[in-house]
Amino acid sequence: MSPSYDRNQRLTEADPKPLGQRIPNPLHERIDELCDVVYRARHARPTKVRMLAAILLAAPTDPAVLVELLRTFDGATVGDALVEPERVDGNVIQFPERKSGPRGLHP
Repeated sequence: MSPSYDRNQRLTEADPKPLGQRIPNPLHERIDELCDVVYRARHARPTKVRMLAAILLAAPTDPAVLVELLRTFDGATVGDALVEPERVDGNVIQFPERKSGPRGLHP
């Protein structure tokens, strides 16, 4: 039987389903950095799962826009994934080594 939900149920209360997809390391780092941006703005640091879910919810549904986003991704560089590109000198980008799992209160 497929799951069913009340239309007014909060998404955060819906049963989770693992996404289980692999993404390029620079985009994984981008999610961490976006979480850091929220934390540095003096808010609670969101989890990567919560950040990704919020971005998915905000994603457009217009096929033409989605196709354009896919084209942009297909031509994107590692530099395009940087949240703060001005903090990188030169062409070599070294990401910090991050351990798997939840982050502490201080990223």
